[in-house]
Amino acid sequence: MVADEFYCCSGSPRRPGADLTDSITFFTTLVGDGCTGRFFALLKTNRQLPKILPPKRATVAVITKKARRGESGALAWLEDSLHYGVLKDGDILLVDAERCWQTQLMRDKLSESNIQCLVYPKALGAIMDPCDNAFHAWLRYAYAKNLAGKGGAGLEEKLRALFHGWSQSSETAIRGFMAHCGITAGQPKEVIRKLLAEGYNYKREWRDLHADQLAAYINFCKQHSFSEPDERASKRSRLMTPTIGTSAMHVGLVAPE
Repeated sequence: MVADEFYCCSGSPRRPGADLTDSITFFTTLVGDGCTGRFFALLKTNRQLPKILPPKRATVAVITKKARRGESGALAWLEDSLHYGVLKDGDILLVDAERCWQTQLMRDKLSESNIQCLVYPKALGAIMDPCDNAFHAWLRYAYAKNLAGKGGAGLEEKLRALFHGWSQSSETAIRGFMAHCGITAGQPKEVIRKLLAEGYNYKREWRDLHADQLAAYINFCKQHSFSEPDERASKRSRLMTPTIGTSAMHVGLVAPE
């Protein structure tokens, strides 16, 4: 792909189970040349908010519709991106497999704008998607750092923290994320091989410590019938002390929200 084709996905900086009354959903747009699209945050709130972010760089939309909320949010992002020239005629949009990007209304709107939309295979977005693979982890870190020491921060403060973190993104890093996931560089088979192997490797000097920590975690799971929220119940019965190279080595290494 050429450098000016686009990638987009949506994510939220809130923790699972958090109060949704004043929640923020942030839409990430990364461009192959290292740029980001406009800052676009979608709020679920009943409060009137002042304009706290610069309108030339940021859009903060409020959505109160309950039905088809995901589609409404994605359409709002798309209309904003088209209005401000982030997306233009002939661009390619890469998205995850969420249903909101594949509804008939969304497909019609993309077709009218001559935007080609490509969807990552289901369940592979976490490794093939430059946003989920790397950028969101960095953004969450910057967001949390900006809120450090501000217990009980309100919605306005959270928006400022998110915008400040987003503003600090590096074009060099974004180009690296794109190349790492094979969007702008690399041979497809080799890229996928490396992506699938991520998280399985560690330095040799840490091997014993890693084995001890992993064994302790697995024993804890056995004793307390515990499993991570994204693990199927059937996996619980297959927990065992792993050896180097087994698929069990990833157990417990899920990144925290």
